[in-house]
Amino acid sequence: MEITDKLDISEEHLYSLEMHSFINILTLMYNQMFMLQEESEYPDIFVEPMEMLYELAEGVKLRDRTKYNPGKLREYRSFSETMFKQMEQMTPRLKRDEAHLEMKSIFAEIVKVLSARLDDMLLRWTDPYKWVIYWLDDFKDGFLNHFYALEKNSAGYYKVVLNIAKHPIKDYNVTFTVKSVLRETITIPVTMKDVMRDIVTNARKYSAPGGNIDISVIMERNKLIFEVKDTGFGIPADEIAEVVKYKYRASNIIDRKEILGNGFGLTKANYSTQKLGGKMFIDSTLGKGTKVRIEIPVPDAEYVNASFGAG
Repeated sequence: MEITDKLDISEEHLYSLEMHSFINILTLMYNQMFMLQEESEYPDIFVEPMEMLYELAEGVKLRDRTKYNPGKLREYRSFSETMFKQMEQMTPRLKRDEAHLEMKSIFAEIVKVLSARLDDMLLRWTDPYKWVIYWLDDFKDGFLNHFYALEKNSAGYYKVVLNIAKHPIKDYNVTFTVKSVLRETITIPVTMKDVMRDIVTNARKYSAPGGNIDISVIMERNKLIFEVKDTGFGIPADEIAEVVKYKYRASNIIDRKEILGNGFGLTKANYSTQKLGGKMFIDSTLGKGTKVRIEIPVPDAEYVNASFGAG
């Protein structure tokens, strides 16, 4: 069904939609570091990296570019790398400890994802609806990094398996298709990249391990199409139009403590789609899954710009 109701949303809530995914990542990292500190014989080595994470989160909340910028993120990366080196120096056995090495890898991957998304966020602060041109391969790689970050965050509970029909029961099978009428380039509003990541994350979050997630991004001459289909829990039929409302969570998952969420993702998707003059469709069946489809008109000027290639 097409979602046609106009959202009534405040500027404060709108900013929450824009920033929530960054805050979530930074909060996750802070919580992980806090647990490491609690278990460590040397808690002092965590103080500076944790203070840096707090400053990064404050910078995002306040739009303070003196606290959240590429330089600060590089500084945090250096802090976290030093922290792990100190842990290994003080406890040499950690160099061979699988759990420690996995945590070290998770932090490195998440910082890499944050670095890539920081560029998008700075663009959104200036003009969230600016169209950006990407080489098709670079765009695909960016999404693959997002899949692998989801996998890392599960701490080994599941894996993301790309384009493989038969996979272990707890792994997600993901098919990912990107096509463009321009063949080598694609142009996308910068805010839609975050929307796409949020909807993909929702598909994983609201599907049990072992489910299928089909993702496609298609640029036609006059239309950009983004579609995600999952085999998850689904949405009650009488709530499909409601799930785009601010902080609304469907009744069949609201009491499931293992599924964390704040109800922002589809709200942001719907709001951004409306601002860009597009259409959003949600079809869902309880116990069988959900399909979200977004269609955005491609302005003639943006098509022409993209025809000359990415910068």
